[in-house]
Amino acid sequence: MTIVSGFEDFHLDRLKAVRRSKLEIGTSSEFTFEDAIVSGADTIVLCDSYNQTSTSVNQKTEVLELVEVIKSKNLDVLIRLSDLSDKSLELWLIRGISGVAIEVEDANEVVDISNRISKIEISKDIPQSTFELDLVFGTASSIIDCFDIARSSSRIASLNLDEPKLYKELGIPFTGEEDALAFSRGRLIVAARAAKIQSHGLAFIKDHENRWSFDEQVALSRKMGFSGAYCKSLHQIPYLNKGFAPSESEYERALNVIRTMEEAFEMGLGAVTLGGSEMIDIAMVRHAENTIFRHTAVQAKEAQFRPTEESND
Repeated sequence: MTIVSGFEDFHLDRLKAVRRSKLEIGTSSEFTFEDAIVSGADTIVLCDSYNQTSTSVNQKTEVLELVEVIKSKNLDVLIRLSDLSDKSLELWLIRGISGVAIEVEDANEVVDISNRISKIEISKDIPQSTFELDLVFGTASSIIDCFDIARSSSRIASLNLDEPKLYKELGIPFTGEEDALAFSRGRLIVAARAAKIQSHGLAFIKDHENRWSFDEQVALSRKMGFSGAYCKSLHQIPYLNKGFAPSESEYERALNVIRTMEEAFEMGLGAVTLGGSEMIDIAMVRHAENTIFRHTAVQAKEAQFRPTEESND
């Protein structure tokens, strides 16, 4: 299939996005949008059903008012769309919204909605590729096609696994004893990495009478290659934000690796010991650079909210 022009440039920008915690809010949520604003979540994912009880006129007014709040608070908000009609896209795609989260089946579907979003951006005089796509995978066919899907649009920010839906489609009961979705999880991570975008989700941990903790699950998820996850509970946000960010010790070690390898290169060496015990080489540099990149991006994300917090003191 043909890859859109500018794919590499746009996707390198997508990697800078920090969405460790994506808090989903809908009509059945036990918290309000106001709660979500102050929750500390990196991203709020607002389901399009949130204000479906309103009339079409009131709905448009409510969306405009919502966007004004988003702008004033400098929030990162995605709209979880179940209705992919042009009317729905026209309603929600307004300056201030980061993009839409949608369930996908194949690459052609993504190309189609990306093209329709482009027409809306043009009609509203909004720069091209402003609105991102957050793709959710919950079917066997979407998992099989995930490599093509991941490269089908420069708008794609991340790939996400809908575990409950996939379990249901495959007809597999969740026992807590083994990871029945190991293949799907791994395939999504590799597809995202190949396309230079992010993969979001949680690792499987064998359930021994719930003796594991959520922070352990998040830590394992980052080791697997995930960089964030959806959540529907406010109490999970601190664990996601901490677990999907490099620790200070990891950051300091990465800086040390870079400094040590730079000195080694100057001496014509390809490998050297770190701290007198651990052998490191050029292969370690890429991992260190990624750690520094991620730490810097997280710090920049958190700095967005510091002025407001300090001004309220």
